[in-house]
Amino acid sequence: MEPEAPLARDELLDALNERRIGTGVHYRGVHLHPYYRDTYGLAPEDFPVSTAISERTMSLPLAPNVSESDQDDVVAALRELLGG
Repeated sequence: MEPEAPLARDELLDALNERRIGTGVHYRGVHLHPYYRDTYGLAPEDFPVSTAISERTMSLPLAPNVSESDQDDVVAALRELLGG
C-alpha cells in the first residue's frame, strides 16, 4: 500500500509544527501499544492494514477556540505542504 501524499505523516507533522500548527498522533492500532504487543506477542506485520493506517493517521487542531483565521492557516499550510 503506497501513500499518495508527497510527505510521510511524520514529515508532515514536523513541517506543521515548524509553522506553529499543533498536531499529534492520538490513534494507534491496539496491537502497537506495548501492553498488547508484549502480553500477546503481537507484531506490526500481524495486522498490516491496521499498521498502515496507524502510520498515516494524525490529528489536526480541533478545539472550540480555534478561530476561522487559525483554520485558514491550517488549510493554507496543508495546501502548501501537500500540493493541493
